[in-house]
Amino acid sequence: MLAATAADGSFGLRGLVPELAKTKCGLILEPTSITDGSVLGARLPASVLAPGVTLRGALIHHGRITAVQVPAWPDRPAEPAWPEDNRAIAGAGGDYGEVAR
Repeated sequence: MLAATAADGSFGLRGLVPELAKTKCGLILEPTSITDGSVLGARLPASVLAPGVTLRGALIHHGRITAVQVPAWPDRPAEPAWPEDNRAIAGAGGDYGEVAR
C-alpha cells in the first residue's frame, strides 16, 4: 500500500511510485483532473470527478476504471436504533418478543 498526493506526483523514475505504476492498479481518491490516473496508465472519465464529494474515487485495475465511494469513519458512535427501554430480549425459555423494562 502506498499513499501519495498529486503534488508528490512528479514521481521520478525510481522509488515506490514507479514500482506501483508498473502494476497499473490502484485507488485514486478525490481526483480533480482526468490526468490524475496517468501514473497508473489511465485517463479518468469525467464521471469519476466529483468536486466536494469526500472520499469519492476511481479504482484502476489494468486500465479498467470503476467509480467508488469510500465510506467515512464516523466521528462519534452511532445512536442506538431504538431507546434502551424498548428493546426486545430473549425470555427465559428462549422466546423472543418480551420488552425490557
